[in-house]
Amino acid sequence: MLFALFGALVGGALAAWHKELEKPRFLVPLRAFYVVGFLYYLAFAAALYRILVHIEDQRARGTV
Repeated sequence: MLFALFGALVGGALAAWHKELEKPRFLVPLRAFYVVGFLYYLAFAAALYRILVHIEDQRARGTV
């Protein structure tokens, strides 16, 4: 909550400051982080689903 208030107080000045920073040539674009983050959460959700289905299967068979 504090950071949201800080962002509201600073406004666009922070974005303008960030654009003017001298960034290294090997810096990955922000969109790449979005793609990697999406794929990470997708893989995590698939693994969690498989774990939960496995637990339910064992309970149905009475092995837990």
